[in-house]
Amino acid sequence: MKCLVTGGAGYIGSNLADRLLGEGHEVTVLDNLYTGRLKNIEHNFSNKKFRFVFGCVLDTELLSTLIRESDIIFHLAAIVGVPYVLRNPVMTLLNNTSGDQKVFQLALDYRKKLIFASSSEVYGCNNETPFSEESSVVLGSSATSRWSYAASKYFAEHLGQALHGRGLDITILRFASCYGPRLNPNGMTSVIAKFIINALNNEPIPIYGKGNQTRPFTYVDDTVSGIISAMKSKNGAGEIFNISTSGSTSIEQAAKLIKNLTGSKSEIIFIEPRELGTGFEDIVKRELDTSKAMDKLVFKADVSLEKGLMHTIEWFKNNQPSPA
Repeated sequence: MKCLVTGGAGYIGSNLADRLLGEGHEVTVLDNLYTGRLKNIEHNFSNKKFRFVFGCVLDTELLSTLIRESDIIFHLAAIVGVPYVLRNPVMTLLNNTSGDQKVFQLALDYRKKLIFASSSEVYGCNNETPFSEESSVVLGSSATSRWSYAASKYFAEHLGQALHGRGLDITILRFASCYGPRLNPNGMTSVIAKFIINALNNEPIPIYGKGNQTRPFTYVDDTVSGIISAMKSKNGAGEIFNISTSGSTSIEQAAKLIKNLTGSKSEIIFIEPRELGTGFEDIVKRELDTSKAMDKLVFKADVSLEKGLMHTIEWFKNNQPSPA
């Protein structure tokens, strides 16, 4: 099968590309390297079934060519990561929604199967956990720029569902707190990356707030397995699925586990959330109900947090960010 992975130089996209190649598929990665990294995919440059295209999903002509020649599209390209979103909510909203609209419409025009990467961020500040796919979306004030990313993903979900009514073969996956090898080593997009880097350098491990916030930390191999399950399933068209580990872990527990696994001398410190700026609003509880994915996609995350962190820590030992 000919596969197009937008955002394929990101850490989820690059791990997905590896899995697809391993199953014998042809893979084209489209990425503008805004947050993706060539280092994530360069090991595949010698593979005749792999192709990297430097470009953006906003380039309609390029996108049209790539989608037309593909059998299936995995649309992962997006402005993502709280620091990036807070720094430029306008880019987040316009680039994400415009890019999604172009990918969706072209997939419909050429009658291609589409797997769309949404996010558990769309559940917003709903406190009625665990979230099922039918749970209410409760976003915060539009004056709080943190919600611009969630709003862009929620808009895309609505657009995808509407276009499904016109014949678009789309499956929407809500990823949750994914971590693993190839996380951006500058620590900007993941609390796990930040904790590991600081622990390895014996620097203070910062926790914003009380540390009782819970997250369903999901190892990247499990996230990729969820994507592959959606690709192979005949039950996903027009559906939304939570792709997540079951249960959740507090931020403080994750920090302590990372400290122990690295043998670090780092001190865990607690910082007032207001230091992140006025555009940030934290979420206390996040846990996803994965029963629908288990039932219809036959998907279940099976990598424990400890095992996943061990693999991730080992990767970071060999991929420390360069000194500023």
